[in-house]
Amino acid sequence: MSLKPLRMKYYDDQQTGSLRKALEQEILGWPGVAAKPMMGCLCYFHGRKFFAFLVTGAVVITKLAEEDRAALSKKTGGVPFEMDGKTVKAWVRVPLRGPGDVNSVLPVCEKELRLNIGNKFNTHAGRKWDIMPKEASAYFSPGLFKFLTELKRNNNREWFARNKARYEKFYVDASVRFIKDVGAPLKTISPYLAGDPRPFGGSLFRIYRDIRFSKDKSPYKPWLALDFWHKRSRQKTHSVGLYLHIGPGEIFAGGGLWHPEPPLLSKIRKRIVANPTEWKKVIDSVPKLEGEKLKRPPAGFDRDHPFIEDLKRKDFIAVKEFTRSQVVSQGFVDDFVRVGKELDPLNRFIAEAMGLPW
Repeated sequence: MSLKPLRMKYYDDQQTGSLRKALEQEILGWPGVAAKPMMGCLCYFHGRKFFAFLVTGAVVITKLAEEDRAALSKKTGGVPFEMDGKTVKAWVRVPLRGPGDVNSVLPVCEKELRLNIGNKFNTHAGRKWDIMPKEASAYFSPGLFKFLTELKRNNNREWFARNKARYEKFYVDASVRFIKDVGAPLKTISPYLAGDPRPFGGSLFRIYRDIRFSKDKSPYKPWLALDFWHKRSRQKTHSVGLYLHIGPGEIFAGGGLWHPEPPLLSKIRKRIVANPTEWKKVIDSVPKLEGEKLKRPPAGFDRDHPFIEDLKRKDFIAVKEFTRSQVVSQGFVDDFVRVGKELDPLNRFIAEAMGLPW
């Protein structure tokens, strides 16, 4: 697509041209949508109604409901739009740092457009089209959360058998697509991060609980979990890497190492003692560490060590939460990879303690 350079009062192609290209590659493919310079901005219309416009370094979404404004602002750092000293509260200005950020606003643009002109609309040829194909635009859907919520209330084999098709569509198929598509972006964090898109025996954890030695005989886990591990690790379950947990009440990504075996736990502790400056940089740069701890200092380690509380750890994990709107958005792969990069200093430190390249 060839774009004519534009320079207006509030918009400059030299600074925002790559964002404009990424946005227009998507929304100008929606039937009936067109771009038009107006009010010193680059506006996007369907018919006579405009639903978004570009200013330098940002996109403004118009006429949003209050709950959508709050969700978008929380996710993207968006703020009410101001022009010439006047604030328009129903419009949200979303800063865009690069073309990849465009994915975070497309679902909102689509929703606002649907609300104003309806889910279906006519092209000039008189045919009806969806604005965007829903199943292709996101991985996990509200249907997943509905399924998991109902599973939690009906955790029995009879209910699950009646809802097996929902499990396969919203849980298994969505996970397989996500694992396939996130594989290449994860290599930008580490070439050793691996995932397996097989529906069984791969990155997707089984939904079935092991109830042999449990007092809780509920047969199913009312959450979804994915694992991405170091491809040179001998054990996937106890490998450094990334973990994704999606449930009705808890959604997060985790990094680090959960329940390492004693020899490996000792290696991590020894590396902290040998590299205290590096360890401080790790804990200063990642979310707060979580997991189980010993009550007393581990044998062979100085109880007065400045990082004795970390040396007591039995788990070395950090987590970052997601919102439900992030999970069901088109940009969730980008969000997950971004969080993976935030957790990377911890994963790198542990991998090197394990003697693995990162």
